[in-house]
Amino acid sequence: MTAQQTPPLSSFAAVHEGQDLDAARAAILYTAVRLPSPSVPALSAALYLADRLHLSRYGALMFGGYYEALKHGPAPVGVYGLLRAAQRTGGAYGFTVTVQGAGHAAPLILAHAEPDMTELSAGVLDSLDAVLAEHGQQSGEALSLLSQDEAWKLCAPGEVMTAELIASTLPNARAVLDYLADPHPDD
Repeated sequence: MTAQQTPPLSSFAAVHEGQDLDAARAAILYTAVRLPSPSVPALSAALYLADRLHLSRYGALMFGGYYEALKHGPAPVGVYGLLRAAQRTGGAYGFTVTVQGAGHAAPLILAHAEPDMTELSAGVLDSLDAVLAEHGQQSGEALSLLSQDEAWKLCAPGEVMTAELIASTLPNARAVLDYLADPHPDD
């Protein structure tokens, strides 16, 4: 399915206001083909690790929005919305989410379209590539364990993980928090 035939993402924009779902979709496609076993938990963990790096370097989460602290690690809320939509629509977003056979609890993400690379900024690509180079060949379980960082541990299951919460646990926390509080201090 071409990008022109992709259903509009606006139906999710109200639910996930402030999130760039086109960029999130491109990142799903970009990342899923680079993971050895692109399960939902592995993808969520890889995106979270890339988002931490992006937040540290650029002062923003890659797609805006927030994360939710789930049992196995942080989940990007907008991405989860897209994954659920793809599951309901049979892959109209360029990927399908399939449940494996018995004994495999984690659904797999199967990309069948190329990502729209114009939706991914140089900073997002830099962050994704750095995480995939360092951790991309690890199992979904290992990636999930890496994502269970200090910010995740500060939250009860189901709690929101904001950019500010995540930033508070970064090595350059003060600089990132100052930037988040006032991204244009000279204005």
